[in-house]
Amino acid sequence: MKGQTKRVVLNLKNWEGDITKLQKQFSDWEIENLQEVMYITKNAKINHIKITK
Repeated sequence: MKGQTKRVVLNLKNWEGDITKLQKQFSDWEIENLQEVMYITKNAKINHIKITK
């Protein structure tokens, strides 16, 4: 897809969800050409979600 981003940063500082379920969402619903998903935790740490292909 031309014009789509390949990298995403999610600010999850105020999010109450389950990161395991979020990881599963990205695995089950692949986004074409997505290379990297990073997220910021409540403790301001930066982590990555593994992208499976």
